[in-house]
Amino acid sequence: MRPNLVAATFLFVLVMFAPVSHAGALGFTILAGIAGIAGFASVQKPIALTNFPIAVWTLFLFLIWAATTSLWSPYEDTQPVTNPIKLLLGAGLFLGVFLLPASLSKPFKNKMAHFLAFVGFVTLSLLLFDQITGYALIDLFDPLDEGQHPEKRQHIIYQNLSHSVTILALLVPIITPRLWQEGRTGKGLAVIFLVGVIVSAILGKLAAGALAVGAAALFMIIARHWPKRAVKAVMALAIASIMFAPLAGYAMQKVPQSTKENVADSWEHRIEMWSYVSEKIGEKPFFGHGFDASRTFDRKYDGMSVNGKPYEQTIISLHPHNSGLQVWVETGAIGALLFSLFLFMLQKKLTSYVEKDSYSAVYIAGYVAAALTICTLTYGVWQEWWWGALIFIGALIPIVKMNTE
Repeated sequence: MRPNLVAATFLFVLVMFAPVSHAGALGFTILAGIAGIAGFASVQKPIALTNFPIAVWTLFLFLIWAATTSLWSPYEDTQPVTNPIKLLLGAGLFLGVFLLPASLSKPFKNKMAHFLAFVGFVTLSLLLFDQITGYALIDLFDPLDEGQHPEKRQHIIYQNLSHSVTILALLVPIITPRLWQEGRTGKGLAVIFLVGVIVSAILGKLAAGALAVGAAALFMIIARHWPKRAVKAVMALAIASIMFAPLAGYAMQKVPQSTKENVADSWEHRIEMWSYVSEKIGEKPFFGHGFDASRTFDRKYDGMSVNGKPYEQTIISLHPHNSGLQVWVETGAIGALLFSLFLFMLQKKLTSYVEKDSYSAVYIAGYVAAALTICTLTYGVWQEWWWGALIFIGALIPIVKMNTE
């Protein structure tokens, strides 16, 4: 693919970033796929398998094991292309976006860094406008359908805008470090963007979003003073979040009832859910229950309420809302060890990258901290759109950072 066509494709993906994020972010599967194809097509010479980093090999070793566990999973996937195969193919395609920077000129990268900041502010503005006006923009483009239940629609809108909050939380450690290097005006814009995302998380009642921004800010500050230590520390936390997830789940069994009664319904639900998942891990600790098995767990829960009345539901809604627990309960100790091995190899790769450019640690440590927080508190570990968003936004770092070669 010609360099101009690659650049145009990348620009198209950035133009679509804001509307896709605001519409619920599920389209990041497609955007990351397009960017990945452009990345692979930009390579002039055949790609030798030996050139792939060890971290990539260990990632696919984990994904192959995860797909293998579907053989004993109680979940019946009737799709022509099953979820584990989709994830394997999708991850391979998404990773092509890391090949893009080499095909983009330095002047174009600098322009895209400023354009990405603009895109970030547009995405934030759309979100805040809908939150403040009671979804005026969504009502304009997607009005309530005849026969559609208003409460169900409100829940869908909440989910979509919550996804947009988490996408913006991932953008904070990508956009703000670059803006911070742009003088007094840039520093002011960086603070405005960071505070704006926190405000959007508060308005959206999404604690995970606010915590992710806080974690990103903390590790960005640490990385500014101790680059390698910050990257090693945040990656160590990521590994610990996987390896010690069953202990964290077991600890939830010891939370007093009085404490659960005094927290928000969503947090009480997580306490009960994580406690239950730790029990299920104990049933099959080595090989796990199998890919997507969480979808079949049928214990009921009525701790949440709708209009003041108890609402009975399956305690696990599709996934445990904690990556470490889901890896353990579905792929067992083998899966947890393989995923931790991938994270360790990734840490070594990132540390060597930081040795060449210490300021890149600000981006990397902040980004991993934000992603880790969100993965620990919310989405399922197998969601393709989330993988697409994580890989695509993470791959923006070598494009956005100043003085990149």
